[in-house]
Amino acid sequence: MVVTLLFGVPGGFCLGYFSFPGKKILRVTVDTLLSIPTVVVGLFVYAFISNRGPLGQYGLLFTIPGMAIGQTILALPIVLALTASAVETMDSRLRFTLLTLGAGGKRLLLSTLWESRHQILLAAVTAYGRVTAEVGVSMMIGGNIKWHTRTITTAITLETGKGEFSTGIALGLLLLALSFVLNWSLAFLRRRTES
Repeated sequence: MVVTLLFGVPGGFCLGYFSFPGKKILRVTVDTLLSIPTVVVGLFVYAFISNRGPLGQYGLLFTIPGMAIGQTILALPIVLALTASAVETMDSRLRFTLLTLGAGGKRLLLSTLWESRHQILLAAVTAYGRVTAEVGVSMMIGGNIKWHTRTITTAITLETGKGEFSTGIALGLLLLALSFVLNWSLAFLRRRTES
């Protein structure tokens, strides 16, 4: 999530703020990638990091860093698209006000992002939800190796496949509790910043 936000928020700002040749095509591409199936992402990442792939010498297959690459690719379009939408829907007078006050470059970026912080938090939560709920990338890249690359979602799939429904439900409730705590914390922060 950290890597996704580091690349996605500035990239989404540029996509939503600036006009440049090919912007419409890039925006349609990013919006299309919002619905890319997780197994397709897993397949492409697997092709690149397997022993025969161009990144095979780094030994990323069946490792947590390999899974992180797939998860980042999966979450990045969400942060890009939602941040771009947040910047595009900002009051057009904000830019002129900031420029009048002498803001430029980095200050303009940070001030605009601060004004759209609630929508960016929503983008982060949505991306987090997509990453924690997916199984395809984790299974294909991580291999579901116990004590090494097994995630809660792959454990739910495994336990349910073995007929251990109570364990699968317990893990599902744990995942729901984690999501609830995260969303409650963000709602609390939002209320504090608004008051």
